[in-house]
This record gives sequence, C-alpha cells and structure tokens, in this order.
Amino acid sequence: MRKLMPMLIIFACLLALGASTAVGGEEFPSKPVYVVVGYNPGGGTDMNARALAATVTEYLNNQPLVIVNKPGAQGLLGPKFVADSKPDGYTLALGWGNSEMTFGQYLMKMPFDFLKDFKPVIALNALTCILAVPADSPFNSLKELVDYAKANPGKLKWTHTGRGSFNHANGLDLMRTTGIKMTEVPNVGGAKTRNLVAGGHVDLAFFASFLALSVPDKIKGLGMAYPQRDPAFPDVPTFDEQGYNIMNAHGLFGIGAPAGVSDERIQVLYEAFKKATDHKAYKKIVAGLGFIPLGWDPQTFMDAVKKDITNYGVLAEKLAK
Repeated sequence: MRKLMPMLIIFACLLALGASTAVGGEEFPSKPVYVVVGYNPGGGTDMNARALAATVTEYLNNQPLVIVNKPGAQGLLGPKFVADSKPDGYTLALGWGNSEMTFGQYLMKMPFDFLKDFKPVIALNALTCILAVPADSPFNSLKELVDYAKANPGKLKWTHTGRGSFNHANGLDLMRTTGIKMTEVPNVGGAKTRNLVAGGHVDLAFFASFLALSVPDKIKGLGMAYPQRDPAFPDVPTFDEQGYNIMNAHGLFGIGAPAGVSDERIQVLYEAFKKATDHKAYKKIVAGLGFIPLGWDPQTFMDAVKKDITNYGVLAEKLAK
C-alpha cells in the first residue's frame, strides 16, 4: 500500500488539474449555436435541422440551436456564408458534404473549396432516392418505362431536385446505362419536384423518397436507388433488383464547421449532436420522416465524403464521353 500511495497522489493531482482546467477554461458553447441551411423551410435538410434543434439543447450547455435558412445557388449560398464566418464553432452548415458539393463540383464552379474550407462535425442521416410517376401513369414497372423511352426518344419529361443533387445523378446514370433519352425539366427543390410529378406536370421524377410519404395516392414508385429496399416503401423494388445497375446515389445530411474551428470544439459539438441523435425523441422524429440514422464521427464522415467524390467523378467522366 505504501508503494501505491505516491501513484495515487499523482493520479489525484492529475484529476484535480483536469477539473480546474475544465472549469477555468472558456466555456463552450456559452451562447446560441447557429446552423445554416442552404434551402427553404420544409425540405429534407431543413427538417433534419429542426429535428436536431428539438433535442440537442440540453447537450449544448442548455444553449439553443438556431436555424437560419439561406437558400440560393443550388443550396451553396448557405455553406458559403458559413465558410466566410468567424471560426469559433458558433456558426455551422447543415448540408456540408452533400451531393450538391461532391457531384456538383464536376458540373459547376464552387464558391468555396468544401474540403479545405470546412471541417466535418457529424453525419446525421442518409436518405434514399425514389423514381416516381403520377398515380395514373401507364407505367407500372421500371422496365415498362425504359422500354417506352427507348421506343420514343425525348418524349418523356423528367425532373429532379436540382443540378448536382444525388437525384440528378441517379437520373443521368439511368439514361446513361440504358441508352434512353428524356427531356429534362429544370427545377430546384424537393417539395416542388414531388408536386410536379404528383400533379402530372412531368412523366417521372427523381427525389428524396421521404417526400413521397405525404402524397401516397398521387404517385407510384417504380424504383428505389439504394442497395436495399427502404423500410418506408417495402413494395418499391430497388434498381438493382430490377436489373438496372446505376450508382445508387443517396442523400447525406451532415454538419460542417469553418476550417479554423479548433479540434476541441469540433469534438464538443460532435459529442453533443451524437447524444441528441441517440435520444429517443430524435429517433422518433427522423423515423417518421423516413431518414436513415447514421451518427458518424468526423473522420468516418470525411471518409464517406471522399468516397462520394471518387464515385461521382467516375460518373462525371462517363457522362462526358
């Protein structure tokens, strides 16, 4: 016991030092944290932000998570604002690492370098992409639609949620792999895309599948772009099941911070958001929205984003041929 005493004393001193550092250091966060959403209220990114805000306050030193919608520039105006903000951890971007960045960089000029100008914080959820047609459409399977498109090049009108989106990528890849040609109807926004197809204004649309939950009697799902069926749509087969080998691009909802934010603050934010995503109230909200929970840490999130960049690069190269 006499030999253990010096070690115990040293250990107690270290604990005391750690406690005093934690108490004496700057408290973070000590004021509201702002999360900027680059889209209008009501879409998937916005819904993710509001679900998180509803449960995270108790894990952020009782500071609220304030949502700021800054739509524009294909969803890139919001992240641009965050990239240029003070790197103190109080201004974050929900939507960092999404397909508008990882795929969009191959289609248009980015207003920022999304790898150099940001640090990942957490990947919250993923969501699937559905190919939907109006409820009264003559097509009851993906094969019927593809066969018609092959026989009638350019006659079918299709739309998606925006240039560079994962929905856009899936539509382009379906045309590339099947050789069909369709007429694109330019559009921006998930809710608008859903409404266009539900109202019969286009023949088909690719959009985030959770949006279809609100119009079950106005559309038919012909294919799910995901490795397995979406539990919210058990009767909609995947593209793979039907023999169509597209890239199965899917949405990734994550939070990024300006690159200058310290790793210590990134870790505090990650731990708070992870606790919130593990909360039963949060899980209930996102399950009802049809999102697939992730909760990835910063490194896992960054690895996934880099993988997406590679995959979208391969698609962009194939489309350019």
